[in-house]
Amino acid sequence: MFEVYDDKSRAVIESAQQEARSLGHKLVGTEHLLYAMLCDDSCTAKTLERCGLSREALRNEIVRLTGWGEKLDFGGNLFFDPSTTRSFEQAVVEMASQGDEAIEVEHLFLAITHRNETVASLLLERCGQIRLRAREEVRKYLKERVKTRDGSGGQPGRRRDERHAAHQGLESGIMAAMQRRIDELERKVESLRRALEERAPAGVVLRSGFGFDSHELEAGIPLMLGGTRIPYERGLRGHSDGDALLHAIIDAIFGAMASGDIGRHFPDTDEKYRGISSMLLLSRCHDAMKASGYALESLDAIILAEKPRLSQYVDSMRKEVSGALEVETGKVSIKCKTAEGMGFVGEGRGMACYALVTLSHPGV
Repeated sequence: MFEVYDDKSRAVIESAQQEARSLGHKLVGTEHLLYAMLCDDSCTAKTLERCGLSREALRNEIVRLTGWGEKLDFGGNLFFDPSTTRSFEQAVVEMASQGDEAIEVEHLFLAITHRNETVASLLLERCGQIRLRAREEVRKYLKERVKTRDGSGGQPGRRRDERHAAHQGLESGIMAAMQRRIDELERKVESLRRALEERAPAGVVLRSGFGFDSHELEAGIPLMLGGTRIPYERGLRGHSDGDALLHAIIDAIFGAMASGDIGRHFPDTDEKYRGISSMLLLSRCHDAMKASGYALESLDAIILAEKPRLSQYVDSMRKEVSGALEVETGKVSIKCKTAEGMGFVGEGRGMACYALVTLSHPGV
């Protein structure tokens, strides 16, 4: 699989394996690749450092987002998660687009940040919103290198032909990978076109889902709501980061899809979800929603909490949630209520959240 990778990119992949293992993670993700790149001496590492990203800041954000796992008691290489596997395929495309002969760290960086819902992309946004800037600088570096490489002698076309002729086996593999991606896209487009043509005049199918979650407040842990950290002396205790609002939203989305509840997809008996960021769970829920052909039309949520006052954080929550679900903020409504001193919420012992979503589907 990694025959077309150069020595530096293979070293980055090996370092990513070690990083995942050091955190107790059972799968290697794009976040581990990103950290390994920052520890390298490539153009990508220098670009990320110029953007203000340090190893310590990135490591802390990875731990906050994905949590710590248990110490792994088996040797050998770890498997890659689905997002990382797709990124390896994209790296081939990035290499081919530059006319290069091997996949380098820069191609791999562009691949793991190609989609804005990868964990690597989410980390770069959380660490100063530097994803687009870093991608632009890396692309600029690759383009300048192509000009330097092909400009000698004034015959770039002939030089490219000579390189391709010398590496026909590699070129054939690249083109085959690209053609598979093109064929897959064409099938999806054709399937959607047929669905739209055969759709009943009434239009798309609308489905609604209702979600609920509640957690007990506990001293000494961060309070997370809607992907936003709220300054308060107590936080919501949970198997993950305790973000009850995101849990209610996830519950509602799976409910609208008639796909069970949050506990079925992310069980609190599974140690890999201990301490994990609920924003990552929402991103995975969104992936499942898109894969099933659904789109979010509206989201209305209520946070029931006696203290602290949360109205000043609503805009931040709406931005975080709409970003994760890839919709405009106008489709996301979040309201804050108190229980007027009644029940466990009114007594300040916990919080509860409710969410109602409407999804659309093109039908069959």
